[in-house]
Amino acid sequence: MYLHINTVQYRINKIEEILGVDLDEQEARLNLSIALKIYPLVKEKILLE
Repeated sequence: MYLHINTVQYRINKIEEILGVDLDEQEARLNLSIALKIYPLVKEKILLE
């Protein structure tokens, strides 16, 4: 799959805007990565309750 660099940059900017984070910051990327990894676990636990 080919994505033009401008498309990738636009999507990254849109994600930053929606989430209110700066993905140039290492801590923001780490927090987002952790949140994406634990989300399925939290979602599953909520559904089981």
